[in-house]
Amino acid sequence: MWLEKETLKNTKLGVILCDAGGTFHTISLLEEFKIKPNFYCDGPSLEILKFSEPKKSLKQFISDNDLILTSNSWSSDIELRAIKEAKHKGKKVFTVLDHVVNFDNRFILNGELLLPDSIILFDNESFIKAKEIFGKYDVSLYQCKSNYFLNKFLNEIKINSPKKNFILYIDEPIKDHYEKMLKNKFEYRGFNEYTGINFFMEKIKETKFEKFNIDIKLHPSSKANKYDYLRHDQIKILNPKIKFESIISAYNFVVGYESMALYLATKIEPRINVYSLIPPFVKDKNIFNLNSFYDL
Repeated sequence: MWLEKETLKNTKLGVILCDAGGTFHTISLLEEFKIKPNFYCDGPSLEILKFSEPKKSLKQFISDNDLILTSNSWSSDIELRAIKEAKHKGKKVFTVLDHVVNFDNRFILNGELLLPDSIILFDNESFIKAKEIFGKYDVSLYQCKSNYFLNKFLNEIKINSPKKNFILYIDEPIKDHYEKMLKNKFEYRGFNEYTGINFFMEKIKETKFEKFNIDIKLHPSSKANKYDYLRHDQIKILNPKIKFESIISAYNFVVGYESMALYLATKIEPRINVYSLIPPFVKDKNIFNLNSFYDL
C-alpha cells in the first residue's frame, strides 16, 4: 500500500537512527511529509545530523513516544533492540528499509527474528522483493510514492571534470555485519571487503586498468585507517567527510559490492561505468545485475 503522511503524522513520533543510508532515507521522508519528530541517534547518524549523544536511555526514549520509526543498520544492533523494546511496550513500530540487499537477514539479532509492525520501502523493486521475503509474516508493507532520497541525491550532484585513469572503490562494512549482527564468520558468502579488495588488487594487474589510480571512498561507519595497509602512490583514501554526491561525477569507473552508494552510482545520468567486485566464485551474484569487473 502507499505510504501517506497521515500514517506517521499527528502522533508523538520517536525516530531511532544509526546507519548512514537509513538516516538519509528517513530524513528525506520526514522532510517530504513535513514531520518534526523526536530523535534518538547513534553511530554515523550523529555526525550526519550534527546531534549530540542522547541523554535518555533507549528504553526511556521509546516509553516517551507513541509511535516508533527506525532505520535499519548494516553493522549496528540498536534499531533491532529498539524494535524488540517497542513491541514489548506495546508501541507500534515502523522501519525504513533503504536498500534491497540481505532482506532475509536484516532483522535477525543473535538468531532471533525481530520484525517491526510495518516496513517502509522507497521503490517498486524493493517493495516487490519485500513482499516475497516478508509475505508470510504479520507485517504491513508500505511503498513511498517516490524515492525522495534518490531524487534529492541526483539534484545535489556536483559536476566535476572527469579524472582520467582513475577508479573509485566504494567501501562496505561486510565483515562487521556478518560477525557482529549475524554471528557468522566473514566466510559466510566466501568474501568480505578485505578479501575482496585484495582479490581486486591482484586481478587488476591482468586488466587494462593496471596503471589506473584507485581512490577509496570509505563507508561512514568504517574507521579512517581501515585501508592504511594498502596505501601507496597509486592508492588514495579519500577524506571520509567528503560527500559522495560531491565527488561521484569525477569518475568514469566505479567499483563495489552491494552498497547503497554503488546503487546510487547506477542511477546517475549520463551513465557511468559501474562494476561489481563480488568474486567470480560466489554463487549469489550482485543484486544490481552489474557486469563483473573480472569479465573485462
